Amino acid sequence: MRKALAVSAIPWLSELNTLSKPEVILLGLLFFACAWGVGYLVDGFMHEAALGPFANGIVVGCGVYLGLYVRYRYFLPPASLDLLLTAVFLAGAPIGLLFAFSLAKAKIF
Repeated sequence: MRKALAVSAIPWLSELNTLSKPEVILLGLLFFACAWGVGYLVDGFMHEAALGPFANGIVVGCGVYLGLYVRYRYFLPPASLDLLLTAVFLAGAPIGLLFAFSLAKAKIF
């Protein structure tokens, strides 16, 4: 059985350390703007089950981070399936979180 990779073994994570401070700030703003935009899209798709554009954006951003963490921490695919598995986790984790929160909202409120 193979050991799981450390999160520091993510190939592009070492590239983030080489960026200058303005580039890191720009990347953070880009991530925030994309998450907020996706939050508006999700709010339009889910209507009454949605949490609101800003909250959906936060959930999607956290889901992307969670998906990347789980993928690189616990799954070691062969090289031919690496991109596919990463894409599945990047899409699946936010969808799962949004589904769970919409179910919780329907039961609580």
